[in-house]
Amino acid sequence: MHNEEKKDNLRLLLEKDTSNESHYYYCLQRFGDLNGDYRSLLSTDPINVDIELLRLPDANYELCVALLIMLLRESHWIEGSFERRYRNGEVQQIISKMITLL
Repeated sequence: MHNEEKKDNLRLLLEKDTSNESHYYYCLQRFGDLNGDYRSLLSTDPINVDIELLRLPDANYELCVALLIMLLRESHWIEGSFERRYRNGEVQQIISKMITLL
């Protein structure tokens, strides 16, 4: 998928204003960006989500994808965490940064 198409899809995702995880998984899968090796781009082990999110201002596109996957995976372990982070604006910040970088 071309970068302009990705940007359009990410903008639509922001406009949907949804914390439904399946929409984010769908976009990442459609882009070919959903990869299981996201942990290799993270700096903490075990993963400290709050510390990793501090890296967003200097992140490249690949790190943004890893951060988004990290939040989606966090929700697998901690019920409701993705929705909470969405309400706090953290998910939208990642998506906005991805749009800027494309």
